[in-house]
Amino acid sequence: MNNFIYISLIISLLSSSTACFNTFNNTTKYNLTELTSNIFKNKVKIITKELEIKKDYFDSKLKFPIITGLKDENIEKQVNSMIENDVLKFRNKIKDLAKKNKEKSIKEGYELLPYVAYTDYKVSTIKDDFVSFYIDFYELTGGAHGSTLRKSYNIDLKTGKLLTLNDILKDIPNYKDIINKYIYNEISKKPDIYFVDSFKGITDNIAFTVEKDALVIYFQQYEIAPYSSGIPEFRIPFIKLSSF
Repeated sequence: MNNFIYISLIISLLSSSTACFNTFNNTTKYNLTELTSNIFKNKVKIITKELEIKKDYFDSKLKFPIITGLKDENIEKQVNSMIENDVLKFRNKIKDLAKKNKEKSIKEGYELLPYVAYTDYKVSTIKDDFVSFYIDFYELTGGAHGSTLRKSYNIDLKTGKLLTLNDILKDIPNYKDIINKYIYNEISKKPDIYFVDSFKGITDNIAFTVEKDALVIYFQQYEIAPYSSGIPEFRIPFIKLSSF
């Protein structure tokens, strides 16, 4: 398939994408966030589910998306179970560690500050047959500061399949080389911000999301930059891919 035609098709399919940020609050509830286009009224919607736990040794505030409106209820349950299981597994891991170390601190007579587990998310695209978003998993288990892991979800809502970068761009020859060259050029412009020599190219499981007219690549903390740089992201316009 001609690269330009292929990219144009992606842009067309994603023309009604909308992004939103969600912030933590102190209540447990469901917030209905309708991410629909003014032109195309999608039946698929996002519900923000919030769960909270507060103990003397553990503090958890979770926000994550629940997808509604799919034609196939089984796929809807499958997708939502996958998302919620990821979030709860993360929370329970930190909670169990906090409880264990709290008991140890009592026995040994030292103070243990509460461990923290937070999640939040951002949606890049929502269509009736495709959704793209990421969830940030933040943990604090002692030390000077916490750490955040960003996990991306690009889901085919017809099948419930998590799509890889190869699934999205497989018809573009040498797409990895194109992306690697773009990112390398960007980080080379700012050697004071990035570890230029640390960038060895994108991996098959790189975190990414799909916007209306661009692909966004994410790197984890410390991967190619210091902690102070946060989570590096590179927005690559589809037109850049189609020009090769």
